[in-house]
Amino acid sequence: RAAAGSLGYYVQPLCSPTRGTIMTGRYPSHTGIGPNVIRPVSPYAMPKDEVLIPQLLKKVGYATHAVGKWHLGYCDERYSPLYRGFDSFCGYLNGAEDYWQHTRADAGFSGLDFRNGSGTDVLPPSHNSSWGVYSSVIFGQEVARIATHHGATAAKATPLFVYFPFQSVHAPLQAPESYLQEYKEVNDTARQKTCAMISAMDDAVAVALAGYKSAGLWDDTVTVFSTDNGGPLGATGDHNNYPLRSGKAHNWEGGVRGVGWVRGTNSGLAKVPAGSVTHELMHTTDWLPTLVALAGGTFSV
Repeated sequence: RAAAGSLGYYVQPLCSPTRGTIMTGRYPSHTGIGPNVIRPVSPYAMPKDEVLIPQLLKKVGYATHAVGKWHLGYCDERYSPLYRGFDSFCGYLNGAEDYWQHTRADAGFSGLDFRNGSGTDVLPPSHNSSWGVYSSVIFGQEVARIATHHGATAAKATPLFVYFPFQSVHAPLQAPESYLQEYKEVNDTARQKTCAMISAMDDAVAVALAGYKSAGLWDDTVTVFSTDNGGPLGATGDHNNYPLRSGKAHNWEGGVRGVGWVRGTNSGLAKVPAGSVTHELMHTTDWLPTLVALAGGTFSV
């Protein structure tokens, strides 16, 4: 959390609006992605005239991959990831999927929501080959696979961009039993599951990191971590945003003041001094112009 008295780091109060700001560098008032999340049967998506960060990075030679939760709309398949600048996509089009069965049920929609494929201008078919495998495990292993493949081929000379938006930590609250046992002393069930889900996500990040290291890519990689909204209160997670007021879905600081960090070491892209802290005001709209400029690209918002 930002230190008391600092200006801080800000996000949107819900996930679709926040990921929209990251992908476009523009506020929801310009893109239409907000103030609410996109539902499975919503008849809209991120507009096609919005240029996304993977499209800008591809112009300067990057390989681009998305692993995790899209949640920017797919009322027409031309709004889906492989039409929007990504070379591959593994994950969900919606939000709030079952972590093992990878299904989503909502008004007007019920069924499998898991895609895994590559190509250009294509929507990979849904498939159930990962049924029964916890989603955080799938995503961590997929990022590691991408890094390993990238580092083992002639493509290693090509810069790599991986967009890795976890499904965690989000309802439904589900976690492997082994992680629940790590927090068996927590009496509140929602809190116990939330803690277990965070640990499972942390381990998936470690798997992805190991893939980068084994591929020889880690030392020259800039990593950006960001929350997408404040923690939800009550039965959907029982998070604690103290001393900030309120939480997810609200415009109070507890909903929009986020947590983020950057790891860069001696990357040729940007040297980020270890242990440094900034107290400057920043918002998720700042990531696109910052990263595209560092990569040598151009943009307009």
